[in-house]
Amino acid sequence: MAIFFQGCQFDCIYCHNSETINKCTSCGLCIKECSTKALFLSSINKSPGWAKDKCIECDACLRKCPHSSSPKYLSLGLDDLLTCVKKVSDFISGVTLSGGEVLLQIEFVEFFVRKLKEKKISVFIDTNASVPWEFFERILPYVDQFMIDLKAYDNKDHIKLTSKNNNLAMQNIYKLGKLKKIYEVRTVISEDFFDCFKTVKKISVFISNLDKDIQYKLIKYRSHGLRKKKFREPSDDLMNKLKAETIKSGLNSVTIS
Repeated sequence: MAIFFQGCQFDCIYCHNSETINKCTSCGLCIKECSTKALFLSSINKSPGWAKDKCIECDACLRKCPHSSSPKYLSLGLDDLLTCVKKVSDFISGVTLSGGEVLLQIEFVEFFVRKLKEKKISVFIDTNASVPWEFFERILPYVDQFMIDLKAYDNKDHIKLTSKNNNLAMQNIYKLGKLKKIYEVRTVISEDFFDCFKTVKKISVFISNLDKDIQYKLIKYRSHGLRKKKFREPSDDLMNKLKAETIKSGLNSVTIS
C-alpha cells in the first residue's frame, strides 16, 4: 500500500508529480475546469471539495492550477489513516510512505509509523533525504528501509535540477547506508540534466562503498505527462551502457526502469 503526502521542498525541472509540491491555496480556478462537477466549493471552509465518485481523472484541474497543487486530496487524522490501512491489511505486505516529500510532515509520520510497527506492518519510506538527520533519528526504530531519490551527485547539477543543494541528502545517505537502512537509490536520466556517465559512476561508487546490497535504479526520463519543459529521452542503448558502467562499482543489483 502506497500513501502519498502533500508538500515538497524541491521544484524539480522534470517533476512528473508537480501537483504534490504545494498545498491548495483555495483559489477555486480548478472548479470551473471540472466537466463532471467532481469539484465544488465547500460551504464549510470555502476551499475546493472533491467528489471522488464523480471524478474521471482527466487532470484538467491539475493543468489549470497555477500553484503546483491539487484539489484532489484528503485531510486525514492518525486514526483515519490507520483505519484505511486496516481495511486492506489482509492483502498487503506493507506500507510505503511517499510524496511530495513525506518527511516534511515528520510529526505525523513519527506517530503513524510507530503505530504501524506496533501492528507488525512493515514500513518503507520514499524520500529525497534532504531533511535534518534528526528527522530520521526519530523514526529509525519503526522504518524497515528507505528508498532514496538522488537527483544528482554534483552540487551544481543538483541545484540546476531542484533549485536546492544536495548537502543534506549526501550526508543522510551516508549515515543510512552505514546503518544498512537503504533499500534503493534511484536517479532519473537525461542527457540534458548532467554528464550521465560521470554522474552514475560517482553515485554507484558512493553507495557501493556504503553497502553493495543497495539497489541502484536508473530511471529513464520520459516526457509523457510532464507539464513543464520537455527534455531529451535517453535511448535504450545509452541506458544499457550506463548500467554496464554502474555494475563496475561492485553493486549487486542495478536495474533500468
